[in-house]
Amino acid sequence: MAIKWINQLVQDPLVQPGTSPYLSHLLPVDPTLHWANPPGGDMFRDTRPTFMETPGSYTGPVPMVAHVHGAVGVNDWSDGYAEAWFLPSANNIPAGYATEGTWYNFFKTKAQNEQGLAWDMGSATFFYPNTQRASTIWYHDHTLGMTRLNVYAGPAGFYIVRGGPEGDKAVLDNRTNTVAVLPGPAPALGDAPGMTYYEIPIAIQDRAFNVDGSLYYPDTREFFDTIVGPFIPAEMGFSPIWNPEFFGNCIMVNGNTWPFQTVEQRRYRFRFLNGCQSRFLILDFSQIPV
Repeated sequence: MAIKWINQLVQDPLVQPGTSPYLSHLLPVDPTLHWANPPGGDMFRDTRPTFMETPGSYTGPVPMVAHVHGAVGVNDWSDGYAEAWFLPSANNIPAGYATEGTWYNFFKTKAQNEQGLAWDMGSATFFYPNTQRASTIWYHDHTLGMTRLNVYAGPAGFYIVRGGPEGDKAVLDNRTNTVAVLPGPAPALGDAPGMTYYEIPIAIQDRAFNVDGSLYYPDTREFFDTIVGPFIPAEMGFSPIWNPEFFGNCIMVNGNTWPFQTVEQRRYRFRFLNGCQSRFLILDFSQIPV
């Protein structure tokens, strides 16, 4: 299956590509890391830049590249390589910026030669064989030095592989040794409003919010370990914004805080995903009344 991943982080994604200005990142981007570094141009992209004094957050166009985490048999050009990122097709990319990562054009050529897939500006088309056993896997952004920020901002979700010899029909009812009747249906494209589902994907992520409801993410290393700098020159050894770990104080399920699900007194099938940046999850079902 071929999937076209499009970076549409522009002010109006519905107009002709290349005619709308880019959007900056929702969150503070540390430009002192070994990262995608579009301002470095083709020569210094995907490197750690040198600064003479501590810079502010990067506010340029957002690089992205998607990785399906757990997919089997995927060619290198479809794997979402961290240095194969691409900027959106916008009308105001600053002069001298790199618009693709170091490996983008190499993989673009392989996609055309091996599968006949053409990549447009601001996008990449990957091929997934989907021949592995039935699985609950997920996709997320994989950009060099920005994965934590891009996933936190939104690009992450389920990628469910169904069917095959190890699919649902291989699940047996241990009482009868016949094919089990698993709870369903699951959410699907084109479902009618108000559809009742008995197979429910549950993506769990931790987030924090500002008082106005916008996403919060620390903009200083001081948040993690009270280090306040100076950060540049480099001998300090600390980047000014990047934090080694982050734990949000709100748990979100499928993008909702304080989630609530009305259920029937029957069996359900849940597919769980821990999409947190650093947090381990312990799910406790012991207090559910029966």
